[in-house]
Amino acid sequence: MQTQPESVLVNNNFAWLYMEKAVKAYKLTEGNSVNITLNYIEGLIANERRDEARKLLKKTPPQSEAKKAKMKTLLDMG
Repeated sequence: MQTQPESVLVNNNFAWLYMEKAVKAYKLTEGNSVNITLNYIEGLIANERRDEARKLLKKTPPQSEAKKAKMKTLLDMG
């Protein structure tokens, strides 16, 4: 990435890697970490999987005002 920051292929590969890692982290926490769940939801939205993101957002309890704000932002994106 550092040697080819403008490469479409390199950036696409990183995007796929990010999503794979987000899925793995979400599964490892069994959905019990709001931070990891919100990161996973962002990945779903970025990959045009908005219906999945909305469903997951609706069953994710916010634990703070900051989390509520982030969830609202994600809902608006999705």
